[in-house]
Amino acid sequence: MMESTAWDINSSPAAAPRVPAPPSPTYEDSRSPNPPPPLAPAQTDRPGCVTTYAVLLIIGGIASAVLGVILDDAVFLAIGSVLGVANVIVAIGLFRQRNWARVGVIALMGISILAQLYSAFVGLSSGATELVLQAAATIVVPLFILSWFVRNKQHFR
Repeated sequence: MMESTAWDINSSPAAAPRVPAPPSPTYEDSRSPNPPPPLAPAQTDRPGCVTTYAVLLIIGGIASAVLGVILDDAVFLAIGSVLGVANVIVAIGLFRQRNWARVGVIALMGISILAQLYSAFVGLSSGATELVLQAAATIVVPLFILSWFVRNKQHFR
């Protein structure tokens, strides 16, 4: 009869010699042959101008609400608070690169352009040319922001 060895298929597991498993390396163990890779920072494809604009929206939203309280004007407080809350909500969406936030920016810029056009027409009717020039100058930035968000849909999901 054949003698059974530890490597024989017919032998029982109890008969096999026990070999202790090597200790598992810990993250602090510098002798570990395969240390874990360092944690990479969260990658984002959000353009810097979107982040900057989101921060400016938050600052503008807070300033609108605070200015309404300081001026103690009920109409300005109501409009400023609504637009201020809308700015903060849109800014949070921009940080998360949501498409609804992009549409919100387009809407807010549209409102801003319409308000500046109204201001220019009021200035024309009252003969205040400096108001017209100021309104024309302040329309340029919202138009640029609006055009950027219309053209760059690919950065939002």
